[in-house]
Amino acid sequence: MDNVNIHSTQFVKLNATTKDLINMGEWFLYEINYPEVPSAKYYLSTDQMSYYLSDDGSIVSKTPKTPEDLVFLRQVSFDDLPKPQSLRNVVVQWA
Repeated sequence: MDNVNIHSTQFVKLNATTKDLINMGEWFLYEINYPEVPSAKYYLSTDQMSYYLSDDGSIVSKTPKTPEDLVFLRQVSFDDLPKPQSLRNVVVQWA
């Protein structure tokens, strides 16, 4: 699955906290194809519930579990918001 970076301003219906949680990797936003919910263009997976979202971030519907036939096209993050630093270059120093 590809990753895509877009401007957070596209999602006018999502609040700043939600956008930050997505960029920090706590919640996940995906571009989807799901004919069962044709108005849904995105899928937001949180720690308690998942949501189908329209183009502007409006909630179309919610679901407690991910359907098996849901097609994930790309994982979305925001290029105009801070992202966490990579931990790949962390050197552990013991006192």
